[in-house]
Amino acid sequence: WSADDAMQEDLVEMTGIRLKMTADKIASTNGTKTVLFYVPGFDLKDDCMSPFWVQLCKKYNFPFIDLTDGFNALRTGYYPVFTRCCSDHYTAYGDRMIGYMLCHYLIDERLLPFDTDEKKP
Repeated sequence: WSADDAMQEDLVEMTGIRLKMTADKIASTNGTKTVLFYVPGFDLKDDCMSPFWVQLCKKYNFPFIDLTDGFNALRTGYYPVFTRCCSDHYTAYGDRMIGYMLCHYLIDERLLPFDTDEKKP
C-alpha cells in the first residue's frame, strides 16, 4: 500500500507499539483479549488500508478480522451505509451491518470466550 517500505514499517511500528501497550494494560487488568477489525470507509473503496492492518496485526500478534468482503457483499441490502455528505460516517444501517458481521466472525473464529463447562448452582 506504500511505495516507501521503510516509511510503511515505521507507521506500523508507531501504531503497533501504542496498540500493544494498550492491549497489554487491558489484558493485565481483566484478561480481555484485543481483536482488531477492518471495515472499508467511504473514501477507501479500493481497500488500500487493509494491508497496513494485516501487517500490524501479524507483527504484534493481534487477531485480525477483515470485513471487506462481507461489507461489499451486504452493503446494498443495508443501503445507505454511509452518510450523504462529507462526514465519512456510517449510518445506523451501516453500524447494524458491521455489528452483525462482527458477531458472526467473533463466534465463527472462536474469539469470544465461551465457557462450555459452566458451573451450575
